[in-house]
Amino acid sequence: MASLDVNGLSHAFGSEAVLKDITFRIDQGAHMLLLGPSGSGKSTLINLITGILPCQSGTIHVAGEAMSGARGRQRDDLRRRRIGVVFQSLRLVSALTVRRNLHLAQRLATGTSVPEQIDALLDRLGIRHRADAPLRQLSQGQLQRAAIARALIGRPALLVADEPTSALDDANAADTIDLLLETAQAQGTSLLVATHDRRIMDRIGHRLILGEDARAAA
Repeated sequence: MASLDVNGLSHAFGSEAVLKDITFRIDQGAHMLLLGPSGSGKSTLINLITGILPCQSGTIHVAGEAMSGARGRQRDDLRRRRIGVVFQSLRLVSALTVRRNLHLAQRLATGTSVPEQIDALLDRLGIRHRADAPLRQLSQGQLQRAAIARALIGRPALLVADEPTSALDDANAADTIDLLLETAQAQGTSLLVATHDRRIMDRIGHRLILGEDARAAA
């Protein structure tokens, strides 16, 4: 079963067509880069896949469940259960520690929280020693790891990362893509990375290139 199956997807804002007949799939455990110049529709595609925007035309299935055609609360529920998102702005809850952020995310995704699973993921990402620190005391690299942990704690079928390395220096960018690939592989999670960052483009072979000649390439 595919973690993500998109077929004939089109989307417009008013009279401006942003996406036209986009079709691709990501098999379970596979990874893909989402590429394209500014204005090519990357953000729109991510928002449709994650259910932030309703689907106008075409279909989207996440782990066999239809995102297209679902109502707002249904899309939110599907996103919580099946999709992890690493936003460019991280979007951690600043009033909570790393551990409490993961506790909240796991409870929203699965209905329960398992401290042993949280500790194991923090260990894998190398930030368990910072688990109970206020977020303001974490470095940018540690915050990025915390955002990855939050996205993965619900063991999603699909992890979507939106420009995860654009604000990082070379060392932290390399570290972040390594962590995304390693932790996704360890959990059997598929990975879709939207990026402009040429530093990471050789790390994932399969690509969806948006633009006038949108196409999937290996």
